[in-house]
Amino acid sequence: MLKSIQFGRVLQRSASSTFTAPRPLIRSNLIRPQSFQRRGYSNEGEKTQGGDSGPVLTKTTSTHRQPVGWQAALITLGVGGIVAIIYKQQRDEKQKEWKKAQTQSAGEAAIGGPFTLVDEDGIPRTSAQFLGQFLIVYFGFTHCPDVCPIELTKLGKSLEMLEQKGLLKDIQPLFISVDPNRDSVEKVKQYVKEFHPKLLGLTGTPDQVSEVCKAYRVYMSKAKETYGESGDDDYLVDHSIIFYFMGPNGKFIEHYGAQLTEVQMANRMVDAMERIKKPSAAPEKKWWQFW
Repeated sequence: MLKSIQFGRVLQRSASSTFTAPRPLIRSNLIRPQSFQRRGYSNEGEKTQGGDSGPVLTKTTSTHRQPVGWQAALITLGVGGIVAIIYKQQRDEKQKEWKKAQTQSAGEAAIGGPFTLVDEDGIPRTSAQFLGQFLIVYFGFTHCPDVCPIELTKLGKSLEMLEQKGLLKDIQPLFISVDPNRDSVEKVKQYVKEFHPKLLGLTGTPDQVSEVCKAYRVYMSKAKETYGESGDDDYLVDHSIIFYFMGPNGKFIEHYGAQLTEVQMANRMVDAMERIKKPSAAPEKKWWQFW
């Protein structure tokens, strides 16, 4: 009986009390903290069996770049170095071409040219007959009291130095008179042999001498004052004191002034002759042209 009463009270309490079922967990699409995203998780929801969608943390592929390996760094440095070398060489070649173009645009010195004169033996000589050999040309006159003898003596010593080096056979020294009225063939021949056996004297008519002086840009002028007691035949001639060094092609190479010694002049002639006589070497191939 007691058990029946207790059981009834339990039923009564159960009937009178409201049964509350547990509230189902509702999943919402909350944005997860960035720490989850940095770790490679996404907030994309996926549907459950009940049709509800909620945030499901799924592992995603990371978009962060992996550290560059040492192999890739070496390859990058190598390619960069090759590109830099090629660029520098091409830049240097362009600079050389530009300098060469600037030199060509400036043009060669307009010194020298065709002439026709008479040598110390009375034989006509033209500039074409001297092609193929170097020329060292000096303009003066046989009545010159001091400058011409000093310069021609210096020339003779320079030629002796060239002979010691075996280069005298490649050069022809010329003395051209700027005083054709007084410098006859006989006087010129007697005068030049006092300085060197190979020195060849040339003279000509006033017009011929004037033309060759213009071609070589030589200044000459008969001085007003006279010397001696013989009258009008005793006069001086002002002229340029320069040696003209010409190449085998008849083109001007360089000039030597009075300030140079015989040693300096000989050395400069030797350098120019060796530089011009040396055959031009084939252009060196770049390393990438062998591929």
